[in-house]
This record gives sequence, C-alpha cells and structure tokens, in this order.
Amino acid sequence: MSQFDIEEFIAANCSDSMQHDDEVSVPCYNCSDEGDHLWINMDTGLFICYRCGESGNLPKFIAKVMDVSYEAAKGYIFRKIRGRAGEGLDEIKDRLDLGLEDPAPPERRKKRRALPRKMHMLPPLSPEHVSGQAAAYLRKRGVTDQQMKEHRIGYVHTGKFGRRIIVPVIRSSTSIYFVARAVLPYMQPKVLNPKNVKGRLTARDVLFNLDRGMAQPKGILVEGVFDAIATGGIALLGKRLSPTQLDLLTKTCQHWDELVVMFDNDDPDAGDKAETTARVLSPFWAVKIAELPEGEDPASVDNPERYVDAAEEHSRLRRIRMKAREL
Repeated sequence: MSQFDIEEFIAANCSDSMQHDDEVSVPCYNCSDEGDHLWINMDTGLFICYRCGESGNLPKFIAKVMDVSYEAAKGYIFRKIRGRAGEGLDEIKDRLDLGLEDPAPPERRKKRRALPRKMHMLPPLSPEHVSGQAAAYLRKRGVTDQQMKEHRIGYVHTGKFGRRIIVPVIRSSTSIYFVARAVLPYMQPKVLNPKNVKGRLTARDVLFNLDRGMAQPKGILVEGVFDAIATGGIALLGKRLSPTQLDLLTKTCQHWDELVVMFDNDDPDAGDKAETTARVLSPFWAVKIAELPEGEDPASVDNPERYVDAAEEHSRLRRIRMKAREL
C-alpha cells in the first residue's frame, strides 16, 4: 500500500492522530475509544486496536471509517494508486452496485536486509579466533554450539556493528533481517537494529524463529532472540505486537490450539504489556500468560517449560475469545 497516502486519508477523516515512526495511532471506530489505541502501519495499511483487539487491513479501515462497503474501499484505493482519484467513495459504491469492480491494487513487498560484511560464523574453529569471546558470551547465555549453527549466528569485529553478535531472522532458509547484540557489558545500546530505510524490512515487519515456532503444536511468544532460542518460541523483537506481525501469525499459525505470551518480568509495567498483547491475540487463539519471577526472562530461568505449562488463560481473555467466535 506504499503508493496510497494513508497519512493524507487519516488527516482528512480521523479527528485525532499521532505519528510514531512508520505508524499512526487514532481513536478506534469499533470501541468508540477517545484515546489513540488503534495503530495503523503506514507502509502495509495493517492495523490493530490495543484496547478492543479490532484488526484488519487498509480497505477494512477505510470502509469502517467512511461507512462504505469493503469493495468500494478497495476500488477507492486502486484509483488513488493509479492516479484516477476524481471518483469519490460514493460514486465507486454506486458503480460497484452495478457490478463494475476494479481489481485490488498489487501489494509491494519490502526488501530484505543484507547481513553485515565481514561477519564470522559462530562457533569459531579456534577459541583464539577474534570471535571466541562472542561464542563464550553465547554459551554463558545458554546458547549451545549447535544452536549457533542452526540459527546462523555470527560476529562482526569492526564497523558500525563492531563487537556485536549478529542473529539473523530467517524465513524459508533466507536471511531477511538481523539483530546485533553487544558482547561487552558497557556497550550501549545492548541491541542495535538496522536503521529504518523506506522500502526495507524493519523489526516490526518480522518475527524471529517463525519457521520453527509455527511447526510446534502450541505457540510461545517472547520478546528477544535469546528467549526464543531458549524456549523454541517466536520473538517479537520488542514488547509490542505490530499489525504486520499479527498478520504473519494469523496466516501461518492457525493450527495452534493455544498461545502462551511469555514476556520478560523486568519492569513494573511488564504484566500490563503482556496482557495488552494477549488481548489482541485472544480472538484467534486461547491465549495464556506465563508469569516469571521478578527480574527474570525466559532465557534466564531454569526450565522455562515449567512456566509455559503453568500459564493460565485469564477470564477476560476467555471472554474476548468467546465473543470473537460468536461473530
């Protein structure tokens, strides 16, 4: 949807909006929220309300905001992209009622991120190699040599990502993104993501370990790459689920019976952030929240499976799931 000016549409049709990098938050049309809990991605058009769980794509958003049919909204988008903007939504709706339908606009895929140059694969053949310290750090974090190979983890010694471990995000055997993790304790920031560039994938467009995680009978959703390696789950690369990430999950993991949200318990708001994510996911799965000891994360606790098994579906999450099934 990159050729459709979402920002212009929101400015003209939504009372309040707030810009957040490549996303905009607005009041939700579904729950009549006066805040800005509905977030829409400016590149993909996918959206989520973090209050009521309403979600969808750009045609649905336009259709709901303007009170027209889904097909009318698609036609409006198509004509905007093709430079035929003279026809308004009402005219498109009348034309569609007569059976004259425009084809849906083509989706434009973002390009993958190339891995940093001069990356040394881990573990090193010799402990004296420049990447030996990185391998030792990973082993201390509980990552085995076999897992380093399976996830194609590497190390960069110099340059922008110098002295950082490189963890690729792999889909269908292809590296599409990466996370750079500091080895030395004084280095800041601890996690360095590639710079946001228009047309390139960002951290909010991908899910780490998706191919492995979706093959499991039960989903586990965590924050970071080391959490995902420790649990076999899928990492958001943060605490907030983006519309694009929700779309990825719902398209690839429909076979799950349940999904466990297992976030780090490292700040006073950790529980609220986990529940917000769980609420968005509840219409699609039976979502449970795993509660970790204070100050711990899935990669630091002994036997994380114990916390996954003990996770519970809160009654309010169950109500959201049952309501979604009634619709």
